[in-house]
Order: sequence, then C-alpha cells, then structure tokens
Amino acid sequence: MAYDARAGVVLLYGGSRTGRDQLADMWRWDGRRWTEIPLTGPTPGTRALHAMAYDEARGRTVLYGGNHDGRVVDDTWEWDGARWRRVR
Repeated sequence: MAYDARAGVVLLYGGSRTGRDQLADMWRWDGRRWTEIPLTGPTPGTRALHAMAYDEARGRTVLYGGNHDGRVVDDTWEWDGARWRRVR
C-alpha cells in the first residue's frame, strides 16, 4: 500500500486474504470509498509481502519484491497511474 501524492489517493496492490492465497487486484482509496482499478497489460501478478512506495520526483508508485506464487521474488515494478511496467 502506498499514498500517491500526485493523485491524492492510497493505492493497494495484491496481498492475501488467508495467508495462503495471493491476490493480483488493485484498489484506490480516495478518502471516502475503495474502488477497484481494472488492470490491463502486464502486472506484477499474484503478490504478497511486497513493499510499495511513491516516488514523488518521478510521479510513480514503485512495487518491490515479495512472494509470488509461493516463491520469493526481487523484481521491481512501476505504476504510472494507468499501467504497470516491470523495470527490473
């Protein structure tokens, strides 16, 4: 979860409901309600135990690592407000 200062919203990607199942959905909190963000194109996939932060200088939300389908990953993705792009 990270706060997108440019858009003024909190973004949530993935996670887990029970500790075993992993999610690949994305949500936006605008201070009043949660809205699911429909994703197209490449995504980080199912993901839990990852880190997210907003890079204010570049206007991107960055997602790093975590657990993907039961294995530890160290990839990096960026959200530009419309789509995900793998950067490492």
